[in-house]
Amino acid sequence: MRYLRIRTSILVTAALCALAVASMAPADVRGSVQVIDTGEPMTPPFWTGQPDSGGFRALADGELRTANHALDRLLQIKGPRTIENTLAPYNEALLHADNAAYAANLIESVHPDSTVRAVAEEETRAASKFLNDLGLNRGVYDALASLDVKTAEPKTRFAVEKTLRDFRLSGVDKDEATRKKIARCARSWSRSARNSTRTSGTTRARSSWTARSTWTGSPRTTSKDTRPDRTGRSRSASSTRTSSRS
Repeated sequence: MRYLRIRTSILVTAALCALAVASMAPADVRGSVQVIDTGEPMTPPFWTGQPDSGGFRALADGELRTANHALDRLLQIKGPRTIENTLAPYNEALLHADNAAYAANLIESVHPDSTVRAVAEEETRAASKFLNDLGLNRGVYDALASLDVKTAEPKTRFAVEKTLRDFRLSGVDKDEATRKKIARCARSWSRSARNSTRTSGTTRARSSWTARSTWTGSPRTTSKDTRPDRTGRSRSASSTRTSSRS
């Protein structure tokens, strides 16, 4: 599904890490940072106050509630579709759901507390389900497709065209039975991806520990040139046997 692709996850994760680090900086350091006044209220970094598992759950659930409310407003419109009553709430829903998804994915991957990681994993599942369901929501697709963007500015027309294309790539224009099958496949894929990530992280940690343990007491010759000598033997092996005889 389109919302599960990497997209700009590297840049977003880097930005979230920077925000997390900034929120943990001493007050005197944070106070020395210059902030450009744009005239709009600034939302504090999501990790401000370093919330515990309950606090993080409330934060992520709040983002998803806001996304759901925006989606409800979009679908309840009865009159003509406009940028203000259709595209704006769709963008709001996507923004807040992405906030929950990216933050939960980051905390699930890096937080040292297993309880917080477990909560973040649950929130990742919830956000992924919302985004996948949104990508297969025929009502939302029809609402966006009915927009008249001929007189809109170019960037708005581009956004609507690409959004509708991504909806079709997700399978939204298929029949209901096919859409349900796609949704099941997406949930299965998400589960497999999380399990794979969790397993690979554990494997890397174990491999790192094993590698370090094998270094202790190893002959220094193992880090030198190991190409065979004229007799066909490994130089490190030959030097090791020579050292053991002496």
